Amino acid sequence: MFGFIGRRIKKTGQKFARWADVPALKKTYSYMHRIGVSVFKPKQETEPPETFEQAMVRMKLTEADLASRARICKLQILFYGLAALGVAIYLAYLIAGGYWLSAGLCLLIMLLLLTCAFKSHFWLFQIKQRKLGCTVQEWLNSSTKESK
Repeated sequence: MFGFIGRRIKKTGQKFARWADVPALKKTYSYMHRIGVSVFKPKQETEPPETFEQAMVRMKLTEADLASRARICKLQILFYGLAALGVAIYLAYLIAGGYWLSAGLCLLIMLLLLTCAFKSHFWLFQIKQRKLGCTVQEWLNSSTKESK
């Protein structure tokens, strides 16, 4: 009776061993490597990047449009920040109550809101600097210089 169970487990183990064959793992690794290289490798540009003023001309923007967009970015930062604060308070309540799955979902929502706030702040930074293609390092350096 138990011999059947042992043979079944052995057969299932052999099937999984065939699925986890080394060439299949190599294919998966090479696929993931190609995706990683394409995402993180800097693009080779043949022409110089567009300047802020050229983008303004191309999009037919005025100074009033930029001021309006900067005001919208500030409102978005405020909205997303307050929403994230409210979700953080609710997250503390869920953790205190022991609702772990709900707390995990709440944490993801809070991180999404904070990501949107940081995105809007980065756009506002580029408008203030009047420069396209700012790096995250420039953004972080300017934020620390402003706070001093």
